[in-house]
Amino acid sequence: MDSINQPRAAGEAAQIRLFAEHYVKEWGMPAGGYVVFFSGKPCGWMRDLWADRAENGRLTHRPGCVAVAMDGPPAVWDAVGGNYMGGAERWAPRAERVQAEGGAS
Repeated sequence: MDSINQPRAAGEAAQIRLFAEHYVKEWGMPAGGYVVFFSGKPCGWMRDLWADRAENGRLTHRPGCVAVAMDGPPAVWDAVGGNYMGGAERWAPRAERVQAEGGAS
């Protein structure tokens, strides 16, 4: 898999996590935390997704970023709201976004 920009399907979180595990191994990242993707490519690792705030109160990541949990069951979050320059407003669980768009989770 070269990118996570693929149609949503059953097991999507597990597929994204496999891609993230390759990134973690390749770059020697610590265990756990979250791998963050932008434009379908891994762009970083964070210990705590919920502490991701800039001085303006928005996320330090842009809308469209995707984060996958590296601990526990595979789970995916999307950075939503906000704007390109000021950052996203929040991390939304992927299942929540898919349901809001009328798709299957």
